[in-house]
Amino acid sequence: MAHCAECGKDVTMPYRCKFCSQHFCDDHRLPENHSCSGLEEYKRKRREGRTDPVKARKTREEHESHIIYTPSRVRHEVVIGPPDAFRVTNRALVPKIVGLCVAVYILQFYILGPGFTKAFMLYPIYAFSRPWTLVTHMLLHANISHLFFNMWILYLFGNRLEQDIGSETFITIFLLAGLSGGLAYVVLNPGSPMPALGASGAIYGVFGCLAILRPNLTVLIQFLIPMRLIHAAFLYAAIDLMQFGAADNVGHAAHLAGILVGFAAGKYLHDHGVH
Repeated sequence: MAHCAECGKDVTMPYRCKFCSQHFCDDHRLPENHSCSGLEEYKRKRREGRTDPVKARKTREEHESHIIYTPSRVRHEVVIGPPDAFRVTNRALVPKIVGLCVAVYILQFYILGPGFTKAFMLYPIYAFSRPWTLVTHMLLHANISHLFFNMWILYLFGNRLEQDIGSETFITIFLLAGLSGGLAYVVLNPGSPMPALGASGAIYGVFGCLAILRPNLTVLIQFLIPMRLIHAAFLYAAIDLMQFGAADNVGHAAHLAGILVGFAAGKYLHDHGVH
């Protein structure tokens, strides 16, 4: 068992800072949350152009060499993820979001019935008279398959992203992507009585943000074709763009809006030192 170099707390699964090489607990894992002796030196060297870009790239690629297995569509992936995806703490939000969606699903289909689902689905025609549905539709799912695959993807990709950027930033991106997906569906389908439900827009945001921050993570499309995560993200976005407007009961507009939010958030975080 290791000890946090900042607070001294015993830590079963410590985080090692890549700048100062010390071990920390979940609360102090980020350089800005502990007295990092190496971060300022690293920034100074970067400003002076003294870092070795080749060595830095190799180190980053070695760190990101985990493999995630996925079939062709993000929202219906079966993912066997990296070990870090399963390392969660009591404060992690992703398991709580998954548990909440499962609880809501039980209410939908086993306790309160269809009336409950209709009350919280996002209908474009009623969106602005029932604004809460812009949030609540993210917690609803159409069937057990829809719920399972969405939650499985969220658990794997979401845990990795939350570890990298912290819980507060993660939930902000998750909600912004989900809200943007819902608004995109409403704006592009004005007056439509067809409802939207599911966390796919928010999950696309998580996927897009992680693709920017960890572009060299490898995914296997249909368990066969290896692809860098950033390339897979653009591929999925292109597929949604090509299928936009198809009568297939898939929220392509929500997916595209969500992943664009994820890309933007990832770029912002990358530019501000989250790598």
